[in-house]
Amino acid sequence: MADIGQAIFARLDADAGVGALVGNKIAPLVVPQGWALPFVRYQVIGDNREEHLQGNAALRRTSMQIDAFAATYADARALAAALVAALVPGPWSAADVAVGRVAVTGPRDLFYEAVLQVEYRCTIDLVIHWKPD
Repeated sequence: MADIGQAIFARLDADAGVGALVGNKIAPLVVPQGWALPFVRYQVIGDNREEHLQGNAALRRTSMQIDAFAATYADARALAAALVAALVPGPWSAADVAVGRVAVTGPRDLFYEAVLQVEYRCTIDLVIHWKPD
């Protein structure tokens, strides 16, 4: 079964620009404990299925959030730019998914400070039009 999350992972993992910044540190929802900065986290926010008079069509419109985490603000912004360059625009295919169009909003800048660690985060929101390949 086609999965947009697997397609996003495959596309980002194969991209040289993203790989140069994070290697293969790309994860859905929860980042594995012990990962050093920088890394990427992604999640599905909404998944609308287009409909017609005979039911659901194959075309889907999925909203996703992708977070770029880094030790400096400049590094987080650079990683967010690499993520956008890897995914926008369509069309492209990965992991049995055919992506037609990708719209992007952001990045939004966020900051987190804990006792032992400071993290800069840039969040981009995507709306991805896709169907099983």
